[in-house]
Amino acid sequence: ENGAGFRVGVGAFSISGISAVTVPLGLNYLIGKKNNFFEIGAGYTYLDLSASSKATKKNFNESFGNITIGYRYAPVKSGFFFKIELTPVFSGNFFIPYFAGIGLGYKF
Repeated sequence: ENGAGFRVGVGAFSISGISAVTVPLGLNYLIGKKNNFFEIGAGYTYLDLSASSKATKKNFNESFGNITIGYRYAPVKSGFFFKIELTPVFSGNFFIPYFAGIGLGYKF
């Protein structure tokens, strides 16, 4: 399981006149033994956000990058998957150094 990997996704939602579409892309590298891994990576996300009411409509487009540093527990074959990571987020307009995440799932 050591080595390079990638992720590609699309996300969307619409609630009370606010809608968003995201397209995240990322590369990562795992270093470890058996089920325990150190994960390091980098990514890019495109965001298209729009908000509308009866009187106005506003659109917002942004792209931003992120760096991933964390721990991943992943079984060799199949089973429960867990990860926790620090993921600083940045663009030309902002920098959020303490963004973090937790991932849970099942590996097939």
